[in-house]
Amino acid sequence: MTDRQIHIRKFIHVVDRLVGEGYSVEELAKKLQVSTEEVQAELDRYRNFQIDPSMITQYENSNTTMDRIRCAYLKRYFAISTPSTRDKKDKYKDEPTIVQEKIDFIKQQMKESKSLRGKELYFCYKKVTRAITEIKSYKISLEDCYTLLDIVNSIPTGEIVEGKSVYIPESRGIIVKHLIYELSQKIAELSSLKELEELEKDCSKHNVKNFNYQGIVDRMRDRIRNARGIEIRNKICYDITPQMHKAIHGLIDGSLTPEEAKMIINPPRELVQSDSQPSKSKIRIKRRDNQQVDRTKNLTTIVGKRGDLYPIDNPLSPEVIERFCAFIGGKTKVDAQVSYMNMSYRNLCSQDRFKDAKDFLDAFRIKGRDLSDEQQIINSKVKELQGSLARREIGALLLERIRHKISDIDDKETLDMIFRKMEEYKIPEDKRADFFKTVKLGSDQLRTSDINLADVFPKERIYGDY
Repeated sequence: MTDRQIHIRKFIHVVDRLVGEGYSVEELAKKLQVSTEEVQAELDRYRNFQIDPSMITQYENSNTTMDRIRCAYLKRYFAISTPSTRDKKDKYKDEPTIVQEKIDFIKQQMKESKSLRGKELYFCYKKVTRAITEIKSYKISLEDCYTLLDIVNSIPTGEIVEGKSVYIPESRGIIVKHLIYELSQKIAELSSLKELEELEKDCSKHNVKNFNYQGIVDRMRDRIRNARGIEIRNKICYDITPQMHKAIHGLIDGSLTPEEAKMIINPPRELVQSDSQPSKSKIRIKRRDNQQVDRTKNLTTIVGKRGDLYPIDNPLSPEVIERFCAFIGGKTKVDAQVSYMNMSYRNLCSQDRFKDAKDFLDAFRIKGRDLSDEQQIINSKVKELQGSLARREIGALLLERIRHKISDIDDKETLDMIFRKMEEYKIPEDKRADFFKTVKLGSDQLRTSDINLADVFPKERIYGDY
């Protein structure tokens, strides 16, 4: 990588955002003092970049702090229980033909066993268990594992003839070991909630009495439940109705009054006239109070999370504040102000405008004694949001560099900046480990579980010496 490429890559995430806002690649290239072609090439690379599990190997043997963070992040991102690539290498020999021959042999023996008794039956079952032992070093598919387990469980363990009995636990142990490994591998390869749900459905068809296996299945079910909840919440912010879209733009640019915006997202229900008494018209109206409250909350949630789509350029504008506070409403005026602060703060953070977010919060805070009850409530909210600002800024900065490595020197500069930010936000050293637990780095590939900084940062390097 050339020095010019490193220079461009340091700012490419900013370039990407500015191009999305309408700036041309040509004018941004001039600011970076490089050619338009170079910026466009790096922009294409940045936009088409995809992380994949093979990158784990790239960082697994490195001892630098950032590469260790990347490796830990990728392992958490790609699987519920991603097996280590060291364990995966040469774990089992891949000989599908040999395995299939043995499985066919086992099925044939079980078919013949139905007509056997005594010593012949005993030796038939022995052939089955011996065949299982012979393939224990080979890769066995998940489906074949379940098939073999059903076969083993169908073999009686009591005495069969002359005091002899078939020893089942060893064969069952071999298969269960393969089953746990293959299930972990299968989960690591999934890329959608639907695939995870289908796998869980297959697992539920089999009664596998093993603590480790059940632990994997239970974790998978927990993540499915979490993913469904996340999917519902994300639907609000990404499946935006035309009415909601119009209302949000109207509130931001002032083309709609708060009352007009409410009418758009909560249109009044049509009046229905009863046919039973034509002379005395009956009007049946269904109350929509709850729906109105929910949709108002939906709008503020969308504006807060989708700063990319609905940026509030000047959140301190008195007109913007007045419109949104009137729209939000609440029991008291301060309730609406607090909701507006929370929404606008999140809107700025979602655009990575962290300095603007800091200035925005500072503008609402008033220092001094004998403050009104309303101002004390606002100050309390400001303090709460200021506490989360450090987490958001550090998380966004680190996630960008985890996914897009520029150079070892840039990695060192990134870590320097993170530790400086902690000093700037006055996070004491003895609270650093707890702080790392609150810094989110997004979620895993299936969006079933959050990843935080404490999950991936080497514990022995939390206090520096990185």
